[in-house]
Amino acid sequence: MDLKKKIKEKKQTTAGTQTMFRVTYRTQINLIRIADTKANMILGINAMIISVLIGIISSSLLFTEREVIRNVELVIPVVTVMLTAVFSSVFAIRAVQPRLILSKKGNLSTEQEKRSLLFFENIYGLTLNEYLDTMKQIIETKGDVYENMIIDIFNQATVLHRKYAKLRTSYIIFLVGFIGSILLFLFTWLMF
Repeated sequence: MDLKKKIKEKKQTTAGTQTMFRVTYRTQINLIRIADTKANMILGINAMIISVLIGIISSSLLFTEREVIRNVELVIPVVTVMLTAVFSSVFAIRAVQPRLILSKKGNLSTEQEKRSLLFFENIYGLTLNEYLDTMKQIIETKGDVYENMIIDIFNQATVLHRKYAKLRTSYIIFLVGFIGSILLFLFTWLMF
């Protein structure tokens, strides 16, 4: 009776562990997808802003042909909008830009450090036979499977942290620049 209870508890623990890993993977992948979508939205909005400003400037609405600037007072607000869009776009691009996980020493992960063969950058240097042999060894030891999954989840969390930090910076630049530009336009309109 006691043995059956232990076996049942072991199966529940294993199922719970598998569910935890599945939910964690799904959540992190969804968060990565959300970050990439938000960065793409910022890029799209900024590309439209830059395109419109370039169109306005080139169609001589702000500048006349071969003359010095006609509406000098609008130069600073327009340049502010342009710079805001450019710098916000740079951080949005950095958020979606693929990055390799580096060790604390600044090099790619080394053999002495814990690596997961579930993460692509740790696979690309192996031959197919080396990869198959290593995966067979991992699969034979359940603890190694879980350890590799934990390392992979950790690597995903590191990538997520980088993405969201750059995305946050992009949003802050956009917000501050947008508000500053509006204030500059209002100041220019009231003063001139």
